[in-house]
Amino acid sequence: MGLYRRGKTYWICLMQDGRRVQISTDTDNRKLAENIYAKVKTQIVEGKYFDGVQGKTITVNQLLERYFNDRIKAKSKNTIERDVTLKKHISAYFGTNTLVQVTPEMVSSYRQKRYKDKKSVATVNRELAFLRNAYNVAMRHYKWCSFNPVSQVKFDRENNQRDRWLTVGEARTLLNNLTGRYREIVEFALHTGLRKSEILNLSFSNVDLFRKVIIVKGKGGKIRTIPLNQIAAAILKERFKIRHVESNLVFADRNGNPIQKTLLKNTFKKALKASGIKDFTFHDLRHTFATRLAQAGIDLYTISRLLGHNDISTTQRYAHHCPESLRRGVEVLCDVVSVSESAQNAAGFTTILLQ
Repeated sequence: MGLYRRGKTYWICLMQDGRRVQISTDTDNRKLAENIYAKVKTQIVEGKYFDGVQGKTITVNQLLERYFNDRIKAKSKNTIERDVTLKKHISAYFGTNTLVQVTPEMVSSYRQKRYKDKKSVATVNRELAFLRNAYNVAMRHYKWCSFNPVSQVKFDRENNQRDRWLTVGEARTLLNNLTGRYREIVEFALHTGLRKSEILNLSFSNVDLFRKVIIVKGKGGKIRTIPLNQIAAAILKERFKIRHVESNLVFADRNGNPIQKTLLKNTFKKALKASGIKDFTFHDLRHTFATRLAQAGIDLYTISRLLGHNDISTTQRYAHHCPESLRRGVEVLCDVVSVSESAQNAAGFTTILLQ
């Protein structure tokens, strides 16, 4: 590694990300070549050199492909599917540009385009975050560039306080417009609060009908144990009766294969339309579960544990649904006052007797 001569021209040889990189100094003067070599080494240490070399030749498509492949082993199946979609949209807009050609202004234009495509703030933020993370890795690990254009763009604030849930009547109508395993899936969601992926990935080995609990692997691979009410337990008992001999999935198709998400989505949409229910998603079944618990006076901590929220602040959106649990909190004060007054009266009565 270092400076060497090829013909009449001096060349620089060095290692970058495990690869041999050869750079021409375009001079036959030894002293000048040494000065160029020293300058290149300094720029490499400062993280500036490859911004001028590799950053001008490597495209966003190449970056996204390597970034995606390097991290695929550490991600869940659902995350991989999501990242494939994110990568597709980003590549369509930025793909052929080199890393240094992408500017904060281009990132802002992309965001406005996605809004015109009627994409939500949350969706656009996920796409930008994917591109931002890829650039960070290109800077810190690949040493392909020294500037991240996405980091200069402030993400828009997301409104995740969606408050859409089904009344008992709406839920009954929806279930009546579903049949078979699709009805069971929706009813199971209403009585467990599980995410769609958690339901579709639920296995018989994680069901304990004797204790009436299921073990669920949620976001980030975190495990939680969920108790079953009578309706949810009854659904699982029926699934055990028709269990496919070669499948461990609770909710599988007739051949024991995983239920296709697109098929479930389309079936659910048709049932919603037939039921006259608008502005409702499968994930809102989870909101319905939590809302019903809150309205029944269940405390937010319990709801948070059942939903698998890491932070109870996420569960705060349901706080306005549980005034009765708050009422019990303030009514405790009446009991405190009553006990205090009773104690004072007893003390006064004792004093009179002693006199």
